[in-house]
Amino acid sequence: MRFSLPLILCLFFTINVVAQSSIAKPPEFGKSFVINKKSTDFKMLGHDESGMYFQVEHNALKNFFLIGYNDRSSGKLIKVDNQLNKVFNKDYSSALKGKGLIQLVTLNKKFYLLAAEVKNKNTEVIIQAAPINKSTGELDGAWVSLETLTKANKKDEVNFNIFYNPDSTSLIITSRIEGKSKSSYHVTKFDQNFHSTPKKVVLSNNFAPENYDVEDLIYTDHNRIILVGKVYENIDNVKKKQRPLTFSHLNTIIYDENGTQLKVIDTKIPGINLNTTRVFLKDKKVILTSFYSNKLTGNVTDGLLVKEIDILSGDIISNVETNINPSMLVSAVTNGTAKPGFSAYLKFISLHFSPDGNIIIVSEAYNQVKVVRRTYGNRPDGAFLPTSTNYQTICDSGEILICNIKPDKGIEWLKIIPKKQSETHNEGETRRTKTTAVGKTIETTSKPYYSGILSFSQDKYLQIIFNDYEVNGAITSVEQKPKLIKKFKKSAAYMVSIDMNNGNTSRKLLFSNSKKPILMPRHSIYTDNTLYMVGLKVINLNKTKGTLGKFYF
Repeated sequence: MRFSLPLILCLFFTINVVAQSSIAKPPEFGKSFVINKKSTDFKMLGHDESGMYFQVEHNALKNFFLIGYNDRSSGKLIKVDNQLNKVFNKDYSSALKGKGLIQLVTLNKKFYLLAAEVKNKNTEVIIQAAPINKSTGELDGAWVSLETLTKANKKDEVNFNIFYNPDSTSLIITSRIEGKSKSSYHVTKFDQNFHSTPKKVVLSNNFAPENYDVEDLIYTDHNRIILVGKVYENIDNVKKKQRPLTFSHLNTIIYDENGTQLKVIDTKIPGINLNTTRVFLKDKKVILTSFYSNKLTGNVTDGLLVKEIDILSGDIISNVETNINPSMLVSAVTNGTAKPGFSAYLKFISLHFSPDGNIIIVSEAYNQVKVVRRTYGNRPDGAFLPTSTNYQTICDSGEILICNIKPDKGIEWLKIIPKKQSETHNEGETRRTKTTAVGKTIETTSKPYYSGILSFSQDKYLQIIFNDYEVNGAITSVEQKPKLIKKFKKSAAYMVSIDMNNGNTSRKLLFSNSKKPILMPRHSIYTDNTLYMVGLKVINLNKTKGTLGKFYF
């Protein structure tokens, strides 16, 4: 089962945006501050009349095992006032003694520190919360236990996720105890005062763990729980012990607040391999989106599925299953070289609605790989063995695909914004350190830092912000070939504006990153005509600085 905690960022610019306008005055920056070289995640927690709140953390924990090692997780809360001056920078290492940081959350305008503690010979994981004083950053009360997850067997895996409901008025804890038998999913809802629902909801399905892979779990504002997963089947005519699994179909189950199944929707994908799936919520509708391929292995996406489902009844409102290919693009290829196809690594970024009610889907080609580099040398006894092992994470972000879909009809238009970004993160040597909370660290979603995109809608325009070389500054259509960007300190921030009615596109330069902290678009947040962003600058291997600032357009 794969959940991921939503990880945003903590140090921000503020931009007031008016579509198609120019910058009114140069950016304003606050003082920079040093970020610990071991920091793995940054997250904006919110803002009020007194300032903004940001989180910096290290190695957030989610999965706990009987065997394994991990670094103790910790974190900081940083507050800045409305003039971007630092109010406090509070480290919670002492408060988290014996516990692992999960995240900081805000409910009913109050902040809480969430942590996990392992007890009873690593058979129990206890999720706890402590209130935080917003004026000082100090803990403002005792730790309170929210949930205790108990293993039935020492070899079982405890997996949990904590997230908000869509309107952020409640906190949801979902957990799964995974063993050899069929898995069950536990859901607990907490209100704004951290009072839980009368009972924990237990969800079940009829699939064995090896035949089922959770794609998403959502608790809606209408007290509906939606579980979406991939179902795999055994290939016939193969010996049982060697029998491989192949993707069969997408399974969506809608439950009420008591865990009773209301509707089961099995979706057979037109292709034979599901590349990626994401669920979006809009009013009383669930919008299920999937990219698929016609081959089990390959480097192209061949089709798109978009299904609208009524949250309350579970009825299908509209359904679009269609092949997609470069011949459907808004701009025709003029250089005589046909695009071979859309990337198999397309990931859904965001979903919007055009003024005429069509669905606008934004996706980006993204692939992340881990590289191990070993150095060998001779020992004094003559043996030729590894002397050091270094780990790298390589993040490749490619083309942006925008789809305009008319429900129950099909695709109105497709648009490609070409780009090629790549960044490499040196993780250093891995050192195993035994701690009392035996477990495994989850992989952070903070990477990539400088590549990737931010997308949001304004009136009839879809706005997309990303970093690029200035030599690529005029690229807006598929026939143009971008230069690969790796040195982001030589880049600039650009905004592409797309008319959601017809796909017409324009692009403009926002600012250069050469003399400023480098913009981190995918960690930015747009709300109420204000865009909060972070600038990050690596000084050397041991020192990184973040800076807050303001831009006006």
